[in-house]
Amino acid sequence: RGGGRAAGLGRRPPPAPPRPPPGGRARRAAPRPPPPPPPPPSRDHASRIG
Repeated sequence: RGGGRAAGLGRRPPPAPPRPPPGGRARRAAPRPPPPPPPPPSRDHASRIG
């Protein structure tokens, strides 16, 4: 009884990992929100470049 390797052989396969329900939190978080638009160039920044 209770052999080392053979303990799990011939028994039920291990339970499958639980799957998240469709439309769950994981699926909603997958697509990232679009990045915010770049701020308009300010006058101070333009004067610094030129």
